[in-house]
Amino acid sequence: MTRPAARALNKPLLIVGIDRKLAGLAFLLAVIVGANGSKIVAGILFLALCAIGRRLSRSDPNIFMVLNLIPPARENS
Repeated sequence: MTRPAARALNKPLLIVGIDRKLAGLAFLLAVIVGANGSKIVAGILFLALCAIGRRLSRSDPNIFMVLNLIPPARENS
């Protein structure tokens, strides 16, 4: 039996089924492209990045944390 509080603390924060950092990155890239180019291209880019983010989040909701893990630097001896 799991407790609701523990489940809520471990639940990832999703925006429309996408990790919030991936959604923010998709929005930011679309805004940058829209400011410098075509608004249609920016919209298509946003939808494509959201679809990719949703697919990644569906397979593993914590994918952004996994992708951000940087292995420690090795010292050559």
